[in-house]
Amino acid sequence: MAVSGGRDSLALLHLLRFGTPGGGARRELVAAHLDHALRRGSASDAAWLSGLCQAWGVPLIRHRLEAPPQGEAEARAARYAFLEEARAEAGAVRTLTAHHAGDQSETVLFRAARGTGLSGLRGIRTHRDPALWRPFLKATPDEIDDYARAVGLRWRQDPSNQDRSFTRNALRHEVLPRLERAVPGAARHLSELAHRARDADEAWAAVLPRLLEESERAPRGGGLQEGIEVSRTVVAGYPAALRARLLRRLAQELGVTLTSTQTARAVTFAEEGASGHAVPLRGGVELARELDRLVLRASDRSPPPDRPVAIAAPESGSAEARLGGARWRVAWGPAPTGLTHEAAFDTASLAFPLELRGRKAGDALPRSVGHTSLKKLLLEARIPSDRRSRVPVLADALDRVLWVADVARSDGAEPGSPSPTFHIGCTHADTD
Repeated sequence: MAVSGGRDSLALLHLLRFGTPGGGARRELVAAHLDHALRRGSASDAAWLSGLCQAWGVPLIRHRLEAPPQGEAEARAARYAFLEEARAEAGAVRTLTAHHAGDQSETVLFRAARGTGLSGLRGIRTHRDPALWRPFLKATPDEIDDYARAVGLRWRQDPSNQDRSFTRNALRHEVLPRLERAVPGAARHLSELAHRARDADEAWAAVLPRLLEESERAPRGGGLQEGIEVSRTVVAGYPAALRARLLRRLAQELGVTLTSTQTARAVTFAEEGASGHAVPLRGGVELARELDRLVLRASDRSPPPDRPVAIAAPESGSAEARLGGARWRVAWGPAPTGLTHEAAFDTASLAFPLELRGRKAGDALPRSVGHTSLKKLLLEARIPSDRRSRVPVLADALDRVLWVADVARSDGAEPGSPSPTFHIGCTHADTD
């Protein structure tokens, strides 16, 4: 277990080593102490603790940092890293710390003052991965003090614990005592708030999978590398708080934790954003609306250059095209190709060479009367704007559009007897 030499950790060590009065003792115990090298006297504290552990028959693993950590966050990270190393060295199942209800109250108050959400109000957790446990978390400082004095403990005082320039110390020695005087029971209520927040947060976590299913969550383009999409109609119909939870969870799947401001922006956009528009969030991620879908995706989506396929003559052949970042396997010839998307033409009516390429500005499909723009065809086919550059377009030597894969073909050039037939087909190479 983690032992600093202070009252709380010594009380827990004593309780684990000798048990409660009249109770049984627990002997499978190893103490771990990290000297942060932050102040004079820390080395003598570590030596004193070493002597105490020897007297109590408790093995001690101790370590001193080569350089003092810069700030509370760095010190905490170093401490937990050391404790996990010590646990592995001792072959222990768990690491125990002496965090108590007072620490919980301070944590909840601190996080609330910084504007945390429900998850932050959970405060200090009883268990923390991989094997950290906090058995004193419901014990009050007075209860721990009563036990320590009842068994005659003496402990070391860390002078830095009185330094009010540290946020925790200011809360512990100034803010919470004044709050307790103004609102009796405030510290206990803050600790209880953490338990209620934990229960509520766990309830949210339990229903989120069902909400994700209802919102038709799906990886974009078959994988998370292209983002995640959900039904805009379903998500926009949720209350704002529910929408916020859902969008934060989706962002986390892409490795991004949204701030409250970014969450609010995403919540509003989900309801009011226009199709084809996007709003930046953080970590290179944006939320876009594509027709009736909301898409969380990387904001920098510049695909590699297109690599179209040229078909020089009405002979059999195959190749791979790259259009809008998507790979297509392409085949052609006088016999059907058997690929996912296929079209057949009257060979005599084709002006070779043909080209299977991505769409270009001004592309239109010839009709018996007039032309229909590809932009309109793709919109009517409900193809999102960010995927339209991936759709294969077959054009002839005069750059007339003959076929838009899985969308439409031009009027004319249909196969018919006695002219030979020319087939062209394509399928996603990424899904072969």
